[in-house]
Amino acid sequence: SPRLDGHAVTVLVTVTAADLADEDGRDSDAIGVMSGSPFPVSRRTIEGFIDAGGYRVATIDDGGRVTAISSPQRCFTPMQRLGMVARDGLGCVTPGCSSPHYTLQAHHVIPDRDGGPTALDNGLLLCYWHHQQVDTGPWQYRMIEGLPYVRGPGVPDWTPARKPVARIA
Repeated sequence: SPRLDGHAVTVLVTVTAADLADEDGRDSDAIGVMSGSPFPVSRRTIEGFIDAGGYRVATIDDGGRVTAISSPQRCFTPMQRLGMVARDGLGCVTPGCSSPHYTLQAHHVIPDRDGGPTALDNGLLLCYWHHQQVDTGPWQYRMIEGLPYVRGPGVPDWTPARKPVARIA
């Protein structure tokens, strides 16, 4: 995946805390601005970015000076991601998806905005494509006793998402 100075590329979107917290907002409300772009960013897009990569809170004074910046919020740790791989296998949990493991994103099954914890029992790995469609696409994901289940086209019943892992006899 792309790197910049040895780190994963970051999408920078600025939005006020008040606009992000406004529960009367609609999905299509333009509440933020992406660095380097003159176009406004919708609430749905911002929530998708937060779901995929977490967020940091930057405190800016009236003069525009950054006075504080937080640690990453609501991100799965590398160890939690390894736990998901050990539990579910090296690919996207969506049936038929063959995206390579290094493109996967950790997903909160119960979103952070709905009180879902950043814990193994609430996380699974999805490729970028399926992660972008998680709220609107044909696939649905849920956790049952700490294991991911999926249903969607051709899979009408909730089915364990674990991909077979080769075992030494």
